[in-house]
Amino acid sequence: MLGPAPESFSEPRERETPAPDVVTSLDAVPEQRSAPPSPPRPRPPSLDEVWAWLRRHRVPLALAFGAAAVGALLATGVTERSQLLEARSTVRLLAAMTWPHGGWSSGQPIPLGVVVVNAGPEPVTVTAARLADARAELRLAEAETVPAGCTRHLSATLVPDCASTRGPSGLFLTVATTDGATREVPPGALGGDLGMPVSAVAGFCDTTSFEGIPVWRTAVDDDGRLTLQLRNTTGQPVELTVGAPPGTRIVGEPELPATLPTDRSTVVRLAVEVDRCTSAAQRADAGGQLDFQVDGETGVVMPDQLTVAGWFAQEVARACG
Repeated sequence: MLGPAPESFSEPRERETPAPDVVTSLDAVPEQRSAPPSPPRPRPPSLDEVWAWLRRHRVPLALAFGAAAVGALLATGVTERSQLLEARSTVRLLAAMTWPHGGWSSGQPIPLGVVVVNAGPEPVTVTAARLADARAELRLAEAETVPAGCTRHLSATLVPDCASTRGPSGLFLTVATTDGATREVPPGALGGDLGMPVSAVAGFCDTTSFEGIPVWRTAVDDDGRLTLQLRNTTGQPVELTVGAPPGTRIVGEPELPATLPTDRSTVVRLAVEVDRCTSAAQRADAGGQLDFQVDGETGVVMPDQLTVAGWFAQEVARACG
């Protein structure tokens, strides 16, 4: 059991007698007194004095060291906990909307996607998306968990507000972190010309109707080929060609130009052939510039641009790396 409280390690000092009042003028002035002296500040004990006190009161050394160890562990725990809370409060996301997979009509829901890249530091669950200024409604099909360092393609529906006079100003995502907190974050852009800019939403109202050829599937297969599943709804057969940056060619199965029969689903598998490695082909967003043409007309087929760009960059890097 611990003994009585330790004696003070400071030396006692004699009480000082305050100086008498001093009259500085014969005129009538308010009585003035000197400020009382500051109390002496105790001298901190030396290490030898601390150990002497411990021996005098028979404090076991194990208890002393244990108390120090517990204090160090508590300090470490507080530091780690604060670092964890700081990491969980940081959400770094990149995101972009994809172009619609098919046609659209003014005021009608438009199917598209939202590609989200989680740049860390922890997994997040994307629960909702919106466009600022409420000039259009963006609905996610379902919540999606995105691990740190991973990319997810979220199915979404866009409903433009064609009665508004100006378009939306930004994309925001609502995410839930591992600590249970929910917050809304403005993701960073994926860069370059990848994805559909938010400003393009207003253009869906300017074009009252657009009947493109729907692209039901855009995916990269295990063998490195890009698969497109299209359905020609134009009422007559059409030919599909794909242009590429200098130094590269896009070849396909069936061979390009590929004929798309009417009112039927057609699967086209594409590959990249690199004739020479040029700066144009090695740009980060070069795949976003692939020219999909139907009977020589652009803008009729719009596959998932982000998937196409990533596939093209991967194949060029493999050939030119």
